[in-house]
Amino acid sequence: MDRIERYKELRQAHKSLNTKLLDSLPKGSKGGSLFRAAARELGYHVKGDTIVFSSEAAIDRLYEFLLYVPRGSGKSVAQKFIEAPHDLTPDEEIILRKAVQTEPSLFRILGANRQAAQVRLDDILSDQPEVLLTDINMSQTARSGYLLFARILETPNVSFSSGTGMVFPEEDEPLLLKKCHRLRRVRNPALRSRKRFALFTALQEKSKIQISYE
Repeated sequence: MDRIERYKELRQAHKSLNTKLLDSLPKGSKGGSLFRAAARELGYHVKGDTIVFSSEAAIDRLYEFLLYVPRGSGKSVAQKFIEAPHDLTPDEEIILRKAVQTEPSLFRILGANRQAAQVRLDDILSDQPEVLLTDINMSQTARSGYLLFARILETPNVSFSSGTGMVFPEEDEPLLLKKCHRLRRVRNPALRSRKRFALFTALQEKSKIQISYE
């Protein structure tokens, strides 16, 4: 199968998986409280029972945070979902397991190939090989030197982002690295992951750079 077509299949499967994970959350007032608590943790404005979002991307970030970032118990909604009986398609199962095994990281954009719909990334928080990310829209708008905070899901033949990447100008790199280094003092891994996601979310809200994903 063509790589782009496979990428589109995986993106659709990821959307379907997120719907199933959201459906697994408590309903009613308990579920609403869960969403509002997560929104406050990300620094979103919550007025009564209403969460005020600055953009559609902000909604996606809340879903990412709620579903895939570990809670105080050390397990995310996605991790608990794996441990319980569940009904997923093969692609949804692949994505779910990759997502719970992967932490978001900060990447430097090294270049983009518009025709191939790929973006070359270097992980600047860990000593990992370069990643060749497939993303139709990002490959058209990304610029070398930009920084991308994202969860990259690497599957056979296709690597793609969770769709909630946050982009920053290259001059922000020293500041971002300094803030990430400070978070290493947080000994609880789950709490550290939550604080780091909230940190980048808050910084993204102030950033003038936006890159679309598809």
